[in-house]
Amino acid sequence: LETQTKNPTSTKISIESNPTSTPTLPSLSSCTFNTSHSPDRQKLIINEIAWMGTTESANNEWIELRNISGAALNISSWQLIDQGEQIKIIFKEGSIIPTNSFYLLERTDDNSVPSVTADLIYTGAISNTSEGLRLFDGQCNLIDEALANPSWSAGSSNERKTMERDLSGFGWHTSSIVNGTPK
Repeated sequence: LETQTKNPTSTKISIESNPTSTPTLPSLSSCTFNTSHSPDRQKLIINEIAWMGTTESANNEWIELRNISGAALNISSWQLIDQGEQIKIIFKEGSIIPTNSFYLLERTDDNSVPSVTADLIYTGAISNTSEGLRLFDGQCNLIDEALANPSWSAGSSNERKTMERDLSGFGWHTSSIVNGTPK
């Protein structure tokens, strides 16, 4: 027999002895794109987005995350969701980003960025307009976001230049390099 009690700061599980019972863990939270919270941006950011694809194919989309926490970061059970929730990535157990490192997500296969190995392959397309990406931690706290309202604030579909973070803060600019700078 299992009982579960939740409060705003913790989840407590107690299991009574019963030889036929199997303990179960609380299920993962299922985050949704809609939230009224502001991004935290203290540990991990969405650093670069190839929302337009690459010169090889418009389907070669990719997303780069950057660990800015100053320590290795375990993102197991964190989620990255697009506005229409066609992209809903839940990072698997053991997903760790080393200190000051990048994490590359490539669409459909590991060929979106042929010269760099993806850390994760995802499915679903990033829309060129009226779109957004939100990153949530394991408790569905908003960590970072990038929004196209109605258009992306940076990047060039015609030139295949990505949208990347400014060095001086959390703003965006268009990369000066065709196909961007993954990892």
